[in-house]
This record gives sequence, C-alpha cells and structure tokens, in this order.
Amino acid sequence: MIKVLIVHPYSFAKYKGGVERYSHNLEKGLSQYVEISQLNGHYFKLFGEPLPTIRIFQIIKKGKFDILHLQGPRPFATIVGIFGKILGKKTVLTYHSYLNPKNHLKRTIAILDRFISKYIFDFLIVTSKDYKNKVQRFFPEGKTKIIPLLIEDHFFEQKELLTNQKKQEKIVLFVGKLDSHHYFKGVDVLIKAAKLLPKGVKIIIAGDGDKRKECERMVSKLDLKEKIKFIGEISLDEILMEYYRASDVLVLPSTSDTESFGFVLLEAMAGGLPIITTNVVGSASLIGAKEAGIIIPPNNPEALAGAIQKLLEEKPLYQRLQENGKKLAEEFRIPKNIHKFLEVYKALV
Repeated sequence: MIKVLIVHPYSFAKYKGGVERYSHNLEKGLSQYVEISQLNGHYFKLFGEPLPTIRIFQIIKKGKFDILHLQGPRPFATIVGIFGKILGKKTVLTYHSYLNPKNHLKRTIAILDRFISKYIFDFLIVTSKDYKNKVQRFFPEGKTKIIPLLIEDHFFEQKELLTNQKKQEKIVLFVGKLDSHHYFKGVDVLIKAAKLLPKGVKIIIAGDGDKRKECERMVSKLDLKEKIKFIGEISLDEILMEYYRASDVLVLPSTSDTESFGFVLLEAMAGGLPIITTNVVGSASLIGAKEAGIIIPPNNPEALAGAIQKLLEEKPLYQRLQENGKKLAEEFRIPKNIHKFLEVYKALV
C-alpha cells in the first residue's frame, strides 16, 4: 500500500484555516485506499512566516513514506520539499493560492519560490482552472492536475429553509481569520459597506486574530455597534452549520488574488446559503460561470452594499443562487474526487 504523509505547519485542532480543512478532508477521504497520516504543529515563525523545525525533518527521515504531500505555495513547503527530494521521496504540492504579498522581501521570496518549484516538486495539484493557467507560467503542464477542494457531506444537510422569512433582521455572515496573515479578507470593506445598508440588516463576523481589535475600533468609530456583531472563531462544524442556516447571505469580500478558492463559499453553497464574493478570489470565474453567486470588484463598499441589498430584496435571484450554488457544491463532495488523488499517487510511485 502506498504510504503518504501530508505535511503542513498548523494543527487542525488549533487552527481551522482552509489548508488545514483541506488536509483533514484529504486524509479522511484517502484513508481506506492508502496508508496516510499528517505531520503538523512543528514550526517556528520568522517575519510572521511559519518555517519547519528540526522535528519535521527527523520524522520524515525516520518514516518510510513514499510520497510527501505538501501544502503551498509557502517557504515551509519548499524547504520540506527540498529535504524530501534529498531523501529520494516523491513530492506533491497542492497549490492553494497565487501569493502576491505587499512586502517587498516576501514578494521576492514568492517569485524565487515559483522559479525553483519545478526542480523540487514532482507534481502540482491546483484547485481551479484559473490557478492552472497561472502555474503554467513556471511549472510543466504535464505535471499539473486540477482537483477540486473536498467538502464533507454534513455541510449538505438542511434542517430549515434559509430565507428566514420569520426573522425581523436579515443576517449577513462573514467567516474568516482576522489576523495579519489573512490581511486580504476585506473585513474593513464589509464594515464600510455596513454603513450603507438599511436598518434591519445585521452583519455577523465569525473569526479571530490579531486584527480583531482593530476591526472593532473601526466599528466603534463608524458608530456601527448595533449593526455589526463579532462572535469570535467557531471551532465546531455543528455550530458553524447553524450559523450558515440562520443567515441570509454569506460574504467574502477579499481584496487580493492571494485569496485561494474559499472553503467557506463552498460550505455555504452546499447548504443553500447564497454567496457574494469578489473577482480576485480563486473560485470567482467558476462561480460566475455557473451563476452560483454574485461577483463584485474588490475594495468597493458601495458595490458590496448594493449586492447585499439586491440579493435580499429580489426573491427570484435569491432562489436561483440557492439552487445553482447547491449544484456547484455537489461537484466537490469527497467521494466524487478522491480517486483523482489516487491517480496522481499511483502515477508517481
């Protein structure tokens, strides 16, 4: 049986970001076909960037793994990939996002990372056609494959209608990290948009991080405490699903193409919650082509507020996005896609 090790910095139990959820779902889907395990939680930070500790290298050297499946693009994945190649391991990288940091040093590192990737990784998995087009600039086309993100079945469960006709308030939900690493989530844009929304529309921000206090100060300054509620990070899927069901629309107003596919968009669509996002998000072209959500330009509070109002006021549009979103999310179920990973592993081994 093929022995696969998924490697990434953060523990899923402590940090439920998109990459961690992806790795968790990948292990869950592949466990009956390959001998698969995860290596995470061993890192230190330099200039805010996670880097592998010696413990990572010791475990990889000692283990008899056929394939290292890394998550990137990040220096963490590149460094571990180099070590894996030295040991003669096959290396697979899931390319989650196209990094374009504002910091000049980090941008230089990202460019260098792209340049050397073809020498380090045996195969690249991308999550959308847009990302495949981007990686073809620096990575061989024959060694890349589009494999969608994996969504667990429980997100497709529906216990109640999502139109919330009985509620006096309409709920706009944001789910995401509020930290420096995720500077591109566009929470500031959402807060500015709230100022333009009518009474009866409430925004719930689910997430936490070192930027939360800054966001809360912005809410106070704009006198929006009655309109915007911060509820912190939601650690359990069961609770997150209840928020999806209780809300009227989910927004992801990201401001940079560093934003990857957007797990929360898929989870919301799976349960029938209409979504609004920006045209820089990795899944924007797919969502737009399937008419599964409203796509707006980034950094535009007026466009965001207008899209929210339009969606809440136009019932036919709301229902159409519900139906199309659920159809699109169906294509991301674990059983429909797990064999594609097996094809990559078998071809390499």
